[in-house]
Amino acid sequence: MKKHDRKNEDDRKAVKDITPKEENASSVDPDMVADPDAPSAPDESEITSPEETGYAPEDLSSAEISEVSEEALSADIVPSDDPDFEVTEADDMLSSSKDDKWIDAEPVPMELGAHEIHSMISDDDPDAPAFTEISTRPSDAKPNKSSKKMNIKPLMFLIVMAIVAVLVLIWSVISLGNLNERMTSPITVGNHDVSNAEFSFMYHYVLLENGVDIFKPDTEKMLQQPGENGFATYREYFLDVTAKEIQATYMLYDDATAHGFSITQDHKDRAQAYVDWLKTKADAIHVDLDTYIKGTFGPYVNKSLILSVLSKVYFTEDYSAHQKLDELKATPEQAEKAYQDARNSYDLVSYRVLRITFEQREESYVKTANLHAEQIIEKIAGDQSKFESTAAQYFSGEAQQRLLVPDSTLHKRVRYSEINESEWRSWLFDTSRASGDTVIFKDDYGFPIIFCFVERVRQDEPLRNVRFFYINLENPETETPGIPASEILPLSQTIFDSITDEASMITLETTYADQLMDGSMRAVQQTSLFPGNNTEEIDDWIFDPQRKSGDKILLEGDTQILILFYVEASPNPEWYDRVNSFIRMDNYQAFVSEKIANYSYTFHEDGLKYIKDIPS
Repeated sequence: MKKHDRKNEDDRKAVKDITPKEENASSVDPDMVADPDAPSAPDESEITSPEETGYAPEDLSSAEISEVSEEALSADIVPSDDPDFEVTEADDMLSSSKDDKWIDAEPVPMELGAHEIHSMISDDDPDAPAFTEISTRPSDAKPNKSSKKMNIKPLMFLIVMAIVAVLVLIWSVISLGNLNERMTSPITVGNHDVSNAEFSFMYHYVLLENGVDIFKPDTEKMLQQPGENGFATYREYFLDVTAKEIQATYMLYDDATAHGFSITQDHKDRAQAYVDWLKTKADAIHVDLDTYIKGTFGPYVNKSLILSVLSKVYFTEDYSAHQKLDELKATPEQAEKAYQDARNSYDLVSYRVLRITFEQREESYVKTANLHAEQIIEKIAGDQSKFESTAAQYFSGEAQQRLLVPDSTLHKRVRYSEINESEWRSWLFDTSRASGDTVIFKDDYGFPIIFCFVERVRQDEPLRNVRFFYINLENPETETPGIPASEILPLSQTIFDSITDEASMITLETTYADQLMDGSMRAVQQTSLFPGNNTEEIDDWIFDPQRKSGDKILLEGDTQILILFYVEASPNPEWYDRVNSFIRMDNYQAFVSEKIANYSYTFHEDGLKYIKDIPS
């Protein structure tokens, strides 16, 4: 819209002709009424110059100007039949009295609510242009289509948010319990503030793992009795055990992740198996899992926390037993030096032994026996292979027949610790001993015992890793816990069939935790098995050359059923693994000593007091 300059801004009553010209009259919509308040866009030809009128506004007196204004208004303002037509205050102001004067006042800035409106001179005339005007009238205001969202007042927004925060806090306190109790850490490990929930779970987990039944009536009393390792009570002892468990977990987890290792699905599955076991316990007493967890481990412990914590525990246990120890293993030079420094611990000796005795204990019989012993040694002349055949010449009957069996006197691959008599042990493990060496020892009666040395070798048979699962037979007479006779075989077969890999074998310890706790079952892992550790039947199965990882067997006994699961054979000879176990353990202790300062733990009594022995 154009603005028109006025020569004299003080002259507010200048009159102009607003009547349309004849040539434009036909284009005016008879139903249209111009808004008196809205300025129009006059054609420049409609503005009458002073020269055309023959007079200038300056030449008129104020009375004349007033008279002319009144006549102009009476001529221009014609009542309209349009019911929407109205005369506003702007129209009335044109009829000011001659006494009205302009008052010079300082303008007050005001913000006008401007609204854009669109008008069409005629809907029937295609040549009639649409034009846009800006109106400040409230009645012309329309919603802005581009933004229909209501603006919330800042103060109201803050009030609403404050109310929401209070409601959330109230809900938290009501649903999760005492806020101070829940938020106060009972222990700090390094820079980790262990939560009440995590420590409470681990404390009760440690109790259960150590055979403490927290549901027994006298458990709380037992935990107040003097504890092990100088602790005032067993509670303090187990709290310290828990702290060390958490300390090791945090330290190993940080080290493992720094070396690129991470929790695997197997660790998560094992944690889930533990939760599944808890679910069976909850079902047995007809409560939901969440209620059982809180009643067993603490009011702020839940399923997700157990899964998270146990996955990390299982992960760090595996890492410390495998990847970390492999990293800290002995070098070949370290291993050889350690072996040479303690050969008796890593060697095996083979020898032949024969005792010559008579039922009569008289001196003459003793002398005869010793004479025969010397003759046998003389005849074999350092050839240990002739020992039995030569000795048989001095015996008769059944004794002679036994000696004629090859290697009937041979004791093969014997360990230093397996020889009880110190004098025999010293002679056999003398580093100067050679094949064919012989010696005579005397028994309590003076009868000779002949030793013939065969060989000395390193422990080169790889150690075996085997898991044992015992299912005991119940014996009501002796009150021996176990499975009833009618159930033991079907149950054992069910357990046997459920074993598909080592992980499933490990899961048995969770699935049958109650039976393991009451002694009905027993789970054992032997990671360093060598021949002679078990009965001949078991040894024959374990050390069968055809044995491979994943093999299993069910063996029935008179008082129990045994399930064996073959994990693996070591890739190293036994002597190296034994040497390495000491060296890497020393290296591991050095690693712990280096790291432990960053993971020292401190108990907080204000948080520890909320850790209950028996959760309520």
